[in-house]
Amino acid sequence: MASQSFALPSQLSDFTVTVACTRTPAAGTVTDDGVAMVFYTLVATACNITSGGGCPNGTTTEPTYAERQLTRGLTQ
Repeated sequence: MASQSFALPSQLSDFTVTVACTRTPAAGTVTDDGVAMVFYTLVATACNITSGGGCPNGTTTEPTYAERQLTRGLTQ
C-alpha cells in the first residue's frame, strides 16, 4: 500500500487528506476468461485532527473531531 498526506488550502486549511492506494494482487495479475487484470482500491480520508501527520485519527477523544472517507475501486 502506498499513501500520501497533504493539507488543504484556503478555507479548508483546518483539514488534512490522506490518500492510500492498494493493489490486488500485490504482484502479477489475476485472469478472468483469459483477460489479465489488476485491481486498485483508492481511499481518501480527510480529518481536522491528524495522527502522526495523517488521517484517520483513531486515538482522539476531541468532540470537534471530523472525518470523512471516500473509497473507489479501479480495474486495469
